[in-house]
Amino acid sequence: MFNPAPRIQRLPLSGKDACYVIDDALLDPQGLVQLATTHRERFQASGHNAFPGPELRMPDAFSAALDEFFARHVRRLLGARRTVRAYSRLSLVTLRPEQLSPAQSICHRDRMELEPGRCVAACVLYLFQDAALGGTGFYRPLRSAAETAQ
Repeated sequence: MFNPAPRIQRLPLSGKDACYVIDDALLDPQGLVQLATTHRERFQASGHNAFPGPELRMPDAFSAALDEFFARHVRRLLGARRTVRAYSRLSLVTLRPEQLSPAQSICHRDRMELEPGRCVAACVLYLFQDAALGGTGFYRPLRSAAETAQ
């Protein structure tokens, strides 16, 4: 399912932060597209996520394989020693720009209250063929952390 020899590129963000771009992560990406197509009716809207469309929680076996891939190829790059919890989901972009809520129209950040020594790692796997469809952008706030949070 996951490629044992992906291409990994480190892209610096600000300070010591970085984004790791992993190409060829899947051995059969079209198989995952087919799975999403086959189970499209099982996707459900989620009220807690800013994603512009329905989601499908992946089976634990898939999440375990993703976590193994993460442990083998990415975890040490992020300075992590172990995974405490992992899950995965597929998402479909189905909303048009005029259907987005205000929160879906602005930059967001993953906010998690964490104990010292813990971090959150997020992974986005794009399964479309046309790079013009988008991707993930990273932005540094111009305001203080308190103003940004407000």
